[in-house]
Amino acid sequence: MIESVGRGRQIRYHKHKLVLIYSVMRHFALALREAGWDVWDFLDRNRETFAGNHRMGIVLKALAAKDPLWLARNREQAGSVREKLRKNQLI
Repeated sequence: MIESVGRGRQIRYHKHKLVLIYSVMRHFALALREAGWDVWDFLDRNRETFAGNHRMGIVLKALAAKDPLWLARNREQAGSVREKLRKNQLI
């Protein structure tokens, strides 16, 4: 899920419900990052799979707009985390 004004207008949510949903999403994303998981890396590695999904268009556009240097560092860090997971060295 992404924070989208358009989506919030498309489906009639109560404002407080939207705040709660977005808050939960942000906290979950933070918890994933703190655990070493990165959503951008997952999207980057599975770009072709998501390209056929019309709902992922906005997210893939955001990924394409990322700085190439940032993406390279992100890939390197995510690869390191995956390697540690394979070796059972995390947590």
